Amino acid sequence: MEHLTGGDVAALTIAVLFTAGCLVLAWVAHRDSPDDSDDDTDRLTW
Repeated sequence: MEHLTGGDVAALTIAVLFTAGCLVLAWVAHRDSPDDSDDDTDRLTW
């Protein structure tokens, strides 16, 4: 198994932080959205 270089560690760290940040932002946006306060029952009004 090869040892990771500094560039590899930096790239992996950035990728992990970017992914985690996107997930957190998506979760917060969904949680704070006033349209989804009723568990998406407004989508079943047909």
